[in-house]
Amino acid sequence: MLSSMKKRRLPGHKAFAGLVLSSVLALQAGFAQALAPEHEIRRLMLATEEAVAAENWSEAGEYLNRLQAMEGEKPAEYYYYRGRAMLQANHLNEARSALEQYITRAGAEGTHYQQSLKLITDIEKASRASVRALAEGQANA
Repeated sequence: MLSSMKKRRLPGHKAFAGLVLSSVLALQAGFAQALAPEHEIRRLMLATEEAVAAENWSEAGEYLNRLQAMEGEKPAEYYYYRGRAMLQANHLNEARSALEQYITRAGAEGTHYQQSLKLITDIEKASRASVRALAEGQANA
């Protein structure tokens, strides 16, 4: 008798669990769409700034990827934080490109102008060192 009751309740239980899951997913999607794009961009920028300050690079990358997928004008700081995240991931060309975009958009008055220039110099040095190491490795081979 108990086994037959379990069998009868199980399909209903699965349907209920599916309904709860779909409701949660719809609710999350609703939260993401509740803000106008310009406010969502600002919210994601704040989250990115906090993740970078905490040196949580995977979280920062996640927010930056969401920002990249959004339409609308991104603030100049987006490119600075993207450059920092790309540098941490050792994507030197992408990091340099993003930092150069930051400098172009923000200009010398930008909050991160000096730091961006220093990071570009660091990227240049790292690139030269990589090329030199590669050349020396091939010469020794």
